[in-house]
Amino acid sequence: METPDGVRHYPDGTSRPGSDKTAARLTERRERYEREGRVAWSDLLLEAMGAALIEEPESEALQVRLTQIAALTTAWMQDLNRRRHRQSDSNRAPPPGTILHVRLPPRRLVYRAVVLRNGQIRIPALSRIFRLDEVQVQRVEQEEAPPSTSSYPLRRVLDASLEALKKDDE
Repeated sequence: METPDGVRHYPDGTSRPGSDKTAARLTERRERYEREGRVAWSDLLLEAMGAALIEEPESEALQVRLTQIAALTTAWMQDLNRRRHRQSDSNRAPPPGTILHVRLPPRRLVYRAVVLRNGQIRIPALSRIFRLDEVQVQRVEQEEAPPSTSSYPLRRVLDASLEALKKDDE
């Protein structure tokens, strides 16, 4: 129902006959799904809705339940946004000069590589250039804490060649 000024008003619809059975079924469903390891946001929200159904209209307890539903809905939206953000980040190529640890399937060796300006990567140990989709990225090396190279002469040579490549590519 809508008032003349455009505000909607509906009855609460809580404390109806059978609401307690509906709430119990939704709780049992969520518990079963949780035991099976397949509980989802929708199951949690439905259970919270079922709990609100049994409250008295316009009561303090109903307001508490509705606040819980709002909080649960907000948490679900935040999780959805995090998953979207993570997906978009994983599809984006790293910036040029980034040092990656990559593996060339089906080999098990992990190589250090540098990302070139055109989105390709160069593996100095193999003296080859690859497309990013040809390798499996194991991890991105953190620039804040470079590995110590003093005790590994070969690593020192690789580090120097990677740095030279980064400078040439810039």
